[in-house]
Amino acid sequence: MKILWRVIALSLLMTAASFAQDNNNLTTVYLHPISLYVTSASDSIPTMVYVTVERPLEMNSSLILVPSVWYGDFKSTDTLSSGIIKHSDLQFNRYGLEAGYRYYPNGLRKGLYLQGTGSAYYCDLRNNFTSQTGSAYWFDALGYLGYVARLGNFSFATDFGLGWMVMAGSSEGNSTTMTKPGRWFNVDLALGWSF
Repeated sequence: MKILWRVIALSLLMTAASFAQDNNNLTTVYLHPISLYVTSASDSIPTMVYVTVERPLEMNSSLILVPSVWYGDFKSTDTLSSGIIKHSDLQFNRYGLEAGYRYYPNGLRKGLYLQGTGSAYYCDLRNNFTSQTGSAYWFDALGYLGYVARLGNFSFATDFGLGWMVMAGSSEGNSTTMTKPGRWFNVDLALGWSF
């Protein structure tokens, strides 16, 4: 009986060791601490919270899902050229999801990667001083070039994305308007854990 327990214990240890060494088949969840720190420290841009989930499809590719929330309260007092003082007390929120496909040319789910994504977001804006509100839908499509370094279950990722975005929205009492498509870029630095 002792031999059976030793065999089972050895098998469990070997399985745990193989998972610790080979994280290529594990889902990785990334947090974006630099963007969170920089945006939460600023009063002029919204706080940006991102979580990236990388789910392997094959050894050279992954499904990418990035839920995100932007939020912020901005207060300002501006003196217009006419001498009128304009007060603003704005609340801004953006909620949405980016989804895409990540391809690793070396086939190892680490190193250089290419990624294509599409995103859809809902935005709302409220001026608490004038009680005006507005909302919009934001859509974008980006292509990324990036790099992932993995050490056991820990991952470090950085990338640069470039693409196009468009918004459609309305404000209180106005009809829906659409912006012209414009260039959009994104720079990421993320820390992840595979499990």
